[in-house]
Amino acid sequence: MSRLARLCPKDIPQHIIQRGNNRSICFCSEDGLAFYTHCLKKYSKKFEVDIHAWVFMTNHAHLLGTPKKDGAVSLKEPKGFGRIRMRHIPDASGDSLVPFVSESVDVGSVVQTDGWRGYNQLQKNGYLHQPINLSSESDPAHVSMPGVHRATSLLKRWILGTHQGSASTEYLQSYLEDHNHK
Repeated sequence: MSRLARLCPKDIPQHIIQRGNNRSICFCSEDGLAFYTHCLKKYSKKFEVDIHAWVFMTNHAHLLGTPKKDGAVSLKEPKGFGRIRMRHIPDASGDSLVPFVSESVDVGSVVQTDGWRGYNQLQKNGYLHQPINLSSESDPAHVSMPGVHRATSLLKRWILGTHQGSASTEYLQSYLEDHNHK
């Protein structure tokens, strides 16, 4: 059951708690804290939330912030990524990637990818290809392409939790299909 929407009126200070999944450790190093602080500054400006104070614990953070617009603290970005398609392919060449995209995505759609050259044939096949060169981006990959990283992270956690480390490459496509229907 999903959580009820939070009342989040503008100009009213909010106590915000962010926890790791299953209360797992969030901050294991100074680099992790520095990155979190960088993201906090960046996204508090983007979503118009003034951050007044924070306390970082190993497995959670407490923030005191005031939203400048209604609902800014409860806003989720990206809102969702629709239906996810995953397939075990033999390699990352265009000969393997393009047929998968062609079977999964309507021609004429915008296809956003990393800068891998295996995707170069998408434009020739009728797709509006928007490559993101991750090595030239100022943000790390999980910030530039959050949907991809969220989906693969959830898949890994599902495989580890469901199969307790006894997953087999022989059944990888079955695992992907089962996970996609969850």
